Amino acid sequence: TWVNDTAVGVSGESWAAWACGEGRVTTCASGGSVRASGGDRGRFGFSQLRMLGNAALTLGAGVTALGAVEVSVEDTSRLTLGALPSQQFRLTARDALRVAVGAVVSGDATGYTANSHHSSCTTPGTRDGGRHGGGPVGTTCGDYEWPVLAGGGGRTGTRTGGTGGGSLLLLCNSTPSSVLDVNGTVSVDGQSGTSATSVNQQASGGGAGGSLLVVASRLSGTGVMSADGGSGANGYSSYDSNGGSGGRIAMHVSHSGRGDFRGTVRARAGAAYGSWSSQNAAGTVFWCERPGTAVDPDPETNRFGCGVRRVEADNAGRTTSTYHTQLALEGGRRRFEVDELYLGPSVHFSVSAPSEFDEDTMPDARTSLVLGNVTSSGSQVPTLFVEAGVTLTLAGLGDDDVQVGHVRTTSSQSAFAGESSWSTQVVRRTTVQRPLEVSVASLTVEEHGRAVLPPSVVVRNAALNVAGELVGVRSLTLDQGSSTTFSSAGATWVNDTAEGMSGELWASWACGPAGGVSACASDGSSRASGSSRGRFGFSRLRLLGDATLTLGAGVTALGAAEVSVLDTSTLTLGSLASQQFRLTARDRMQVAVGASVVGDGAGFTSGTQDASCPSVGGRGGGVHGGGPQGSACGDYEWPVLAGSAGGAGTNAGGAGGGSLLLLCNATATSELDVNGTVSVNGVNGIGSTGYNYQASGGGSGGSLLVVASRLSGTGMLSANGGAGARGYSSYHSAPGSGGRVAMHVTGSGHAAFRGTVRAIAGAAYSTLPQAAAGTVFWCESPGSAPQDAETNRFGCGVRRVEVDNGDLAVSSQLAQLVASGSQQRFEVDELHLGPGVRFSVQAPTAFDAATMPDVR
Repeated sequence: TWVNDTAVGVSGESWAAWACGEGRVTTCASGGSVRASGGDRGRFGFSQLRMLGNAALTLGAGVTALGAVEVSVEDTSRLTLGALPSQQFRLTARDALRVAVGAVVSGDATGYTANSHHSSCTTPGTRDGGRHGGGPVGTTCGDYEWPVLAGGGGRTGTRTGGTGGGSLLLLCNSTPSSVLDVNGTVSVDGQSGTSATSVNQQASGGGAGGSLLVVASRLSGTGVMSADGGSGANGYSSYDSNGGSGGRIAMHVSHSGRGDFRGTVRARAGAAYGSWSSQNAAGTVFWCERPGTAVDPDPETNRFGCGVRRVEADNAGRTTSTYHTQLALEGGRRRFEVDELYLGPSVHFSVSAPSEFDEDTMPDARTSLVLGNVTSSGSQVPTLFVEAGVTLTLAGLGDDDVQVGHVRTTSSQSAFAGESSWSTQVVRRTTVQRPLEVSVASLTVEEHGRAVLPPSVVVRNAALNVAGELVGVRSLTLDQGSSTTFSSAGATWVNDTAEGMSGELWASWACGPAGGVSACASDGSSRASGSSRGRFGFSRLRLLGDATLTLGAGVTALGAAEVSVLDTSTLTLGSLASQQFRLTARDRMQVAVGASVVGDGAGFTSGTQDASCPSVGGRGGGVHGGGPQGSACGDYEWPVLAGSAGGAGTNAGGAGGGSLLLLCNATATSELDVNGTVSVNGVNGIGSTGYNYQASGGGSGGSLLVVASRLSGTGMLSANGGAGARGYSSYHSAPGSGGRVAMHVTGSGHAAFRGTVRAIAGAAYSTLPQAAAGTVFWCESPGSAPQDAETNRFGCGVRRVEVDNGDLAVSSQLAQLVASGSQQRFEVDELHLGPGVRFSVQAPTAFDAATMPDVR
């Protein structure tokens, strides 16, 4: 359109001044042009544009702008955008832009065509959908706060992939009363992939959702605004395809809140088809409420001065996916703040790490994301991922607060001159850290990721997986329905030199030699790395309900001032054959009735053992505290060896029990209270009864070392061997021997513990020989008697050894005391032997009846 806005009768019309000025929707005489030509073409402006009935207005490829003082798309009319992947189309109105019920504004499939995308986006794999707001980690693109990119095309199969959604700006903010009223549909969806079901034909991927940017003074309506991905399609056999990812939507609304729009705003992925394994991820919906109202906004984290910054990611019931909805790094940006994050069921959400991050050479080149409140809905819990090179701070919001990060603000609504407005007041410059409940979303911290959490964290009906750093959390409660995993690549890091922290006893204990359960600033480290990983320390650690805490292979230490494993919760040790795991508490460690601390099978694996222990052949049982004469191993007074594994048969032999130190002796009143179960048992052998199949041997019991000031309870502590198993014909397997248990209790005797402490062997199968029991050693009141380097190296007031194989068959094998180093002298004040037990002490290897008869 060309407007002669300099003509009499036209120049005074405000619509022409607007259309030729801020509207920029037409060619104008005042611009010096006498016709629409060159760069002026492809733009159309009017004082009023109305579409009625079933009218259709179709814009050709390359049309860039359309607008009027009032734009009305009514009845069942349809406004269709043309292909414009290289820039954003502007639909603008000065006073009102209305899309009625049944009416449509469509930018579907006007983005990038099959196999193409913006240079900042990545190419999807074979038969995968186009990328935009979601995808495999590190592959997304587009500015979530001000989206402009068209959606990427899906990958071609036998037929062409789906085209991505277009890029559309809805602009209606010339005056405070300008209103965008959407009761129909506004969409920039990706196109679905195409089926190809003939022999060996491959379906094509769906296009990604595009960009929808809304800039309005007021927003109302009950309609739908979408940037959905196109769906996947049916291919021959397993050659199905994936849908495109969701796109990006941003809502910048000045004079009304998100609640004033009662419709739907979404950027979900297209549905994967059939055998396709990884459903594409949702895109993002960003709400900038009351832009320009924030006081002293940070130019990187709040560049539009939003009063509230809200991000939504919802895949609307799509199947769970390994793909992520992601905030991408645009224009060198490294810091993000989100006041409210809503995650739909099963959504995986993350922010990209900078490309220059390197865990060795550039460990501090990181992306920072600060989150306020996190909400979700539905029974399928979403997950927040903290990738390598990312620092996530879960801050929470204080009462009446609306912002986190650079400024903390409160907002109030006041009315004047017939309309409402918002006033914003700075309370204080801080990042709030309120108690956090991880229940609406699970949290996964990947290796070299860092999560800064509030001092008090509760995990309930969700998962916490830590392979990176936990910073800031002091009290960790794992409640009903929670599942938590700590990996050897992860750790807690304590800034014990910070003001307000250095004086806390738990920090000095956790970072000192007595605790040693955390990486600490006082050690000179600014992060958990190297040998400091695999250690986790807190002021309080509680497991409640049916909570599970599983430690990955190689985790070496876990502790807190108070450790409580309550109800039916379970703490499970990871595989750690090479050293002893430390579970330590400064003041109190409690294992309640029904609760368990389990190190079963955490020792040596099939056919392996410590160098000091004998190897066993096929189908043999692992050896530790007992065995054939002269074949036992392990220090009975201070046991540290993990249990030996059973010999392999047709299947792998049972793993040996782990090695566990329970340490609770920091003060004279420190107490270990066990009413549940603590075990480092060997794993049973595996039966194999097919023709000529051989059963595998049971693993031996491991090592359980208790060092406590006080001991109480009625529970069970065990280092039992695993049972033998049935094989074909006579190819049965042997059980593992019992392990070693040592109880060093300062302030109470063994009688104060009314439970069971045992190291029995696994049960033999059929007529095979029964393995021997291990040993239980009680050092009562250590340090109260004179020390002797050989016979009483811990100064025990009473030295008691117990050997009991329960009601198992009598064994020809022996429970044995093994010399430690050059030890040749043993003293035992009390020896208790169970029914049928055979007991001995090993002779030194140098003994020879003829040449060395006195080396005994």
